[in-house]
Amino acid sequence: MLGRSMATFYIPSKYGYGETGTNLIPPNSILIYEILSPIEVIKTTAEQTQFNADTTTIRQYINAPANNIKNAIKLSSGVWYTIDAVGTGKYPTPYDYITFQFKGTIMSNNSVFQEGALPNLGESISPFGLIEGLKIGLPRMQEGGSATFYIPSGLAYGTATRTGIPANANLIFKIQLNSVTPFFP
Repeated sequence: MLGRSMATFYIPSKYGYGETGTNLIPPNSILIYEILSPIEVIKTTAEQTQFNADTTTIRQYINAPANNIKNAIKLSSGVWYTIDAVGTGKYPTPYDYITFQFKGTIMSNNSVFQEGALPNLGESISPFGLIEGLKIGLPRMQEGGSATFYIPSGLAYGTATRTGIPANANLIFKIQLNSVTPFFP
C-alpha cells in the first residue's frame, strides 16, 4: 500500500489463525482488515544509510560494462530486475503456490550461496515464505519465464548472517518460474 491510501485486506484462514482459531476468532475464519488511515514506514537513520549504500552498489553493479546487464528495471523498493525469458503462463500472487529453480549469489564477490529447486519435488510453496525482495519481484514474471533479481540487503537478510551469507549482503537471484497454482481456483 502506498502512503495516503485506504484498503480492505481479506486474509484466508490458512494465513490467519487456521484450524485452531483463538478464544475470540473461530477456527477457519477469513479475516478482514480495513486499513482506514495512511500507513507510513520510516526507516531508521542506520537503515536509510544502508539502503543508500545498497542502492549505489547495485546501480554500479548493473552499470558495470563487465557485467553486461541490459534493460534492468529499478523498482521504488530498491529491487532491480531483468526479464531473461518471457513466460506464457500466469503471474503469481502472494497467495498462489509456486515452484521454481534458483541460483542465489552474493553480489560483492559473485559467490553462489545456494542453488536448486524450491520447494522439494512434488511440493509447492507460497511467496509469503520468501525474502521480501523475492515477494516484490516474483509477481513481475510469468510462469515458464526466467528473471534475475538484484536485491538490497534490507530486502534480503539485512543485518543477520546466514550460512554463507554475510550481514548486509546485496543478493542476486536467477529464477526460473516453473509453475503457478492459484490459491483461489
